[in-house]
Amino acid sequence: MSIAGARTAGAVSLSDRRGGSLAVPEKMLTPKQAAERMQIRESTVLAWLRGRKMPGMKVGRVWRIREEDLDGFIRRLATGEITMSEEPGEEDPGAGSPAGEE
Repeated sequence: MSIAGARTAGAVSLSDRRGGSLAVPEKMLTPKQAAERMQIRESTVLAWLRGRKMPGMKVGRVWRIREEDLDGFIRRLATGEITMSEEPGEEDPGAGSPAGEE
């Protein structure tokens, strides 16, 4: 089998030898699993998801994060491409009013 490059919602399309294709689900993580990988609290991950600061999707009433999206998010945090507070409810660094204004 070889990766065909086409993606469907939540799956990678693979081609088999006969020319057909198979959909293989991508690895999805719960907020708890994402928090464990990042060594932060689950409530922080949930706050980031609700605030659209972290990539994720609602599946019914629960959040799910694609493994590759989490890996990219962690990479962007590590390189300083994005900065965030670890505490839910705190402002992001640099957010808010300009310096000197209150």
